[in-house]
Amino acid sequence: MKSRWLVNLLLLLIVAGIVSFIYLRPPEQDDSRPVHEISTLKLAEFKHLSIEFPAKAPVVFEKRDDFWYLVQPYAARADQMTVQRIVSIVAAKTMDKFPADDARFGIDNPRLKLRLNDEVFTFGIYNPVTSEQYVAYKDSVYLLPGTYSETAGYADC
Repeated sequence: MKSRWLVNLLLLLIVAGIVSFIYLRPPEQDDSRPVHEISTLKLAEFKHLSIEFPAKAPVVFEKRDDFWYLVQPYAARADQMTVQRIVSIVAAKTMDKFPADDARFGIDNPRLKLRLNDEVFTFGIYNPVTSEQYVAYKDSVYLLPGTYSETAGYADC
């Protein structure tokens, strides 16, 4: 009978130790970096979209009656979801922001330029470590996922 009490007491001590460890452990440090918004523009305020490639004619979209239409290289109704994915770059957020005066981002020889009304997003090279792409907007360069330029590259297909 005494051995059962000892086993129960031992289990109680183990549970009390685990509870005290969880309760008294030091708080986790917040190592989060600040999140930067690419722009403060709104998705609904764009009526003209141009995707400019270095080696081929630009692809131009216009918004008429709340629908996107392909204007150039031929006239057709555009895939609305694809255009919305391209335009969604204005709402992108990232933790990496750099000054635009550095030549190592490939912005001086862009792979793609995206013009939304009068706003220009310039796509540079890919980061070899994270596979993200450098994107210049106004006076800063941001590191964004490559899905924006990949979607823009297939927009006229």
